Amino acid sequence: MNKLLTFFIANVFLLFSMISCTRVQKYSFTGDYSASQLKPTILISNSSDSTIKSENLIGGKIMIDGNLIKEGFYQITMHYDDAEKTKFKFPIWLSGEELEFHFSDKLEEYPIIKSQNIIQTDLNKYYSILKDESKEANIKLESALLRAKKFSEILRDDAHNQLYYDIDTAREKLENAQFISLEKFSKSKPSSQVLFFLIQNSSQDQINKHLESFLVLLKSIVTDFKDNIDYDDLVNSIIQKLRVSVGKKIAIKVFGNDVNGNAFNAKILNNKKIILIEFWKASNDISRNNRKDYKVLYKKYASKGFEIIGVSLDKKEDWWKTAIKQDEVNWPQFSDLKGSSSGNLTYYNIDVIPNNILLSADGEILDINTPLVTLGLDLVRYLD
Repeated sequence: MNKLLTFFIANVFLLFSMISCTRVQKYSFTGDYSASQLKPTILISNSSDSTIKSENLIGGKIMIDGNLIKEGFYQITMHYDDAEKTKFKFPIWLSGEELEFHFSDKLEEYPIIKSQNIIQTDLNKYYSILKDESKEANIKLESALLRAKKFSEILRDDAHNQLYYDIDTAREKLENAQFISLEKFSKSKPSSQVLFFLIQNSSQDQINKHLESFLVLLKSIVTDFKDNIDYDDLVNSIIQKLRVSVGKKIAIKVFGNDVNGNAFNAKILNNKKIILIEFWKASNDISRNNRKDYKVLYKKYASKGFEIIGVSLDKKEDWWKTAIKQDEVNWPQFSDLKGSSSGNLTYYNIDVIPNNILLSADGEILDINTPLVTLGLDLVRYLD
């Protein structure tokens, strides 16, 4: 009995010791913001995107505090009460230290954050580089968007396409600026925890456009993150993506059958010059809506050597076939009816839908996830 009591007391003591070691820190923000007329709301969320604090801001001042169980990277979201309900998100490093924020009237800009913490200081450095690299692209994008707002409805087709091409080009330059900034930051801070965080949180589109460069960046990191499971997963993912990347050649094939139960046969691509493989799903409204534009392009360019291959990621055959009838598409459609386990996803390394791959007849990958805005211009270049 005494031994049992002793064991019980020891374990209770151990439990309380563990609880007492979970140190709850206090965090606090102070500062100001220029866009006081927009009545912003500030949200703080953790890595699992759960909100830990929400506060309405008034009078142009920021005064927030709370309890913090674990220091680390958190996300600040500023919701502005304007006509567009502007929302701007950015990462911060949250610890027991006080932070001082200063938001400018340019809502898209990373705020000035005064902190004694080296990790937050590194974040500030990266966003300072990004601000300089993005300046020209931001000016061009603002100009093009303003023209679109004023004149898009009265422009002729060619001028309309050129305007949206300008918008897409400016956005692409902004994405390139993000990567250039990451490269510059890595050279000055190769061992920073911020570097691995930024790489991890880069968009899939961003990684897909700079696969080899991202791999070089990851391998250049001078830190113990190379023993991290997330690090290995990211490296292996990029190596796999390199197999299916722009400029590489791949055998054009599709797993599954068409609506009549026939397996894919590459002979249907005879006399074709450009092939677009569209990845879609009956329940995905965006992929279904994209077909309105695909149908216009297909009608215009099918006779010139353009082909579309529809690859469904459905599991239910009746859903798949019903969607094809409803959408009134007349290009070849295939599915292995395995959903997210489809061999087509693995073979073409697709990680999000809607998606597409643009290929030449000999299997050279011309583009991945081609925007509808530029697809028509691509077909003009390749087929006219």
